[in-house]
Amino acid sequence: MVAADPPRMVAGDAVEVLPRLVADVPRGTPVVVFHAATRLHVPADRRDGFDGAIAAVGRTHALFHLSLEESREFGPLVFAACLRHGDTAERLLAIADGHVEWMAAPETFRAG
Repeated sequence: MVAADPPRMVAGDAVEVLPRLVADVPRGTPVVVFHAATRLHVPADRRDGFDGAIAAVGRTHALFHLSLEESREFGPLVFAACLRHGDTAERLLAIADGHVEWMAAPETFRAG
């Protein structure tokens, strides 16, 4: 299916590219921003810009922000799958290792 209808690939810095991509989407349309093991590679001095670029999408569109990023709450190298819709509180969906070789409900996970 992907070969028959390949997705559009856009290279670049998310802080610069995301606003341009969203500008092509009709205002008010739901937009899903997904990233996995991305934020931890953003230099610390640029993380506010990264987070801000994603949050800005919610000012003009129905934003669904889905992420799988490292979570120190559950121990080293444990990632949290979280969903935020608009300005609502982030909802923890699951936890996983960095390569998603395993995934678990957060309430069933025991570190160690």
